[in-house]
Amino acid sequence: MNLLIGLPMLLLGLFIAVMVYINIKIKKKMSFIWGGYTLFSFSVILILFGILIIKNGI
Repeated sequence: MNLLIGLPMLLLGLFIAVMVYINIKIKKKMSFIWGGYTLFSFSVILILFGILIIKNGI
């Protein structure tokens, strides 16, 4: 049950982080301070919550 909830959160967080990184480094469409920073912090929070749920449960 923990993997069912924690793993999608973890993968979604990683996906958002990779998309932000690609947008900033390769396409240079997104400014890091406004769009990138908030999305990146959101993805870090998702990753941390995913790890916590997988380890400890809800």
